[in-house]
Amino acid sequence: MIKRIKQALYFPIASYFRFFAQIKLAGWNPKIIAITGSSGKTTLLHLIESQLGEKAKYSHHANSSYGIPFDILGLKRKKLTPDEWIGLFLLAPFKAFKSVPNEKLYIVEADCDRPGEGKFLASLLNPEITLWISSSLTHSVNFDSLVNNKHFASAEEAIANEFGYFLEYTKNLVIANGDSELIQKQLERTSVPVKFVTEKDLRS
Repeated sequence: MIKRIKQALYFPIASYFRFFAQIKLAGWNPKIIAITGSSGKTTLLHLIESQLGEKAKYSHHANSSYGIPFDILGLKRKKLTPDEWIGLFLLAPFKAFKSVPNEKLYIVEADCDRPGEGKFLASLLNPEITLWISSSLTHSVNFDSLVNNKHFASAEEAIANEFGYFLEYTKNLVIANGDSELIQKQLERTSVPVKFVTEKDLRS
């Protein structure tokens, strides 16, 4: 019962923080590069950080429907006790109108560990560039209901479809894993240029 209540409230509560994160983004107006996929996101974020350094802001330790809005707003989570949640709710409106970061580039790691999260995050970020590096069976139990209801033939397809929302909301360029058939099947959802990176490219 408690689990079902948490699941039912997940996006409604996250939407509250997303609303204020959108206000902060509107005032900040950074160029956003989204790194998404089932695995390898943090490693790639660190590689990019090693090259760009202080030229960008990075979403360290934040990749979810709560983590990314919190990162944009500058909210810090520790214990997530009831009193801490109250504090976060009260702080969010004030944080939305605080001074914005100096960096004009935001490199953000975005996960999709449940149905709806891809669209939720992609529509918040509207990235200039999306780097989609993988699609595999992570958090697959959260997608079983979509398979059981015959919305998708497999959990792999359901997960790839969720990540695919980033294609729909990307403004200028998608860089995708050219070795993944699951990813390639989703590419018809974007109208922006797509560049592929394969294992062979990385070895050459």
